[in-house]
Amino acid sequence: GFSFYIIHIKSDIWKLTHKRTAQLDERELKLTQEALSKSYSLFTLICLLAFYLILLAYKDPLNYSFASFKSQLALFAFLMIYVAHTLPGAFIAWQNVSYSD
Repeated sequence: GFSFYIIHIKSDIWKLTHKRTAQLDERELKLTQEALSKSYSLFTLICLLAFYLILLAYKDPLNYSFASFKSQLALFAFLMIYVAHTLPGAFIAWQNVSYSD
């Protein structure tokens, strides 16, 4: 939660990555498009790797009951939602771009 507050709320990166494209100037549009492209490519790889690791962890996951996966799936879903929303802003922050509204 703390990293989300510092990187996204306090720096206004959250607003930048969630604005409509019509509200962005050319520099902001280019910056957000690059960040979204990179972050969702990485997000796809993270999801595929996570699913592969789950399959490796359970030799036959289809024969396990859903109850055995319930808490792990809930945590995984929460983490993937968090990553999907914060990764574009993190790419902008990692580029050391100063953004002010």
